[in-house]
Amino acid sequence: MSVELFNYLFVAVSIILAISATHLLSGLRDVIAPERRDWLVVCWCAYLGYLHLLIWWSFFAAHNVARWNLGTFTIAMAVPASLYLAVYTLLSEAPAAVSSWEEHFQEIRRWFFSLLRTLHSDISSPRDFSVGTTGIWSC
Repeated sequence: MSVELFNYLFVAVSIILAISATHLLSGLRDVIAPERRDWLVVCWCAYLGYLHLLIWWSFFAAHNVARWNLGTFTIAMAVPASLYLAVYTLLSEAPAAVSSWEEHFQEIRRWFFSLLRTLHSDISSPRDFSVGTTGIWSC
């Protein structure tokens, strides 16, 4: 049963990562445009692209989780959700409308780094996937 459930959860993680990667790739053309290019933003985009691959690949390790429930699902979904919010914050809703990436980055840097801190704390914190095996968290 848990392998079947993991497949459904993996699809949910993949969908969020795909939406995030699509936003990242669609904004990349505007980020690397020579007249507005800021190398710091280009490097952050490359790093976020790498994180998409790393998170997607490393989620395979979660197939060993014996029991999935709402608590473990919430913990697992926090990582791609934080990455999506970081990408959306960095590239904004309309990347073509950004006149200066350097100014844009200075405006959003606090939110961006807060989301990255959340993302990295989600990734690096040791998880006890037995959290929530009773009560409302149980499936």
